[in-house]
Amino acid sequence: MLVRHEGNNRFIGACKFWSGVKGFLASIEQLFGYTAWRDTKLAVVMFVRERALTDIIEKAREAIADTSASSSGATARRDRAARGHELAG
Repeated sequence: MLVRHEGNNRFIGACKFWSGVKGFLASIEQLFGYTAWRDTKLAVVMFVRERALTDIIEKAREAIADTSASSSGATARRDRAARGHELAG
């Protein structure tokens, strides 16, 4: 999903089916691949077929916290891109 206004991205989103933590993190990585440093409104909508929704939400939260704490993957690339823009701008 892409919402643009006056030539700027206002929202970027993706819809995916839950396939586990690895697939969830891959979806986030994919979403960040579509973005530039100025894109700040992003979302991944996960469709879950399983009944244990609360457990799945907790797994997703833990995965995001673990990824953020290690500052690896898409988060680190996004941070480097933002710093590069500040230096160039």
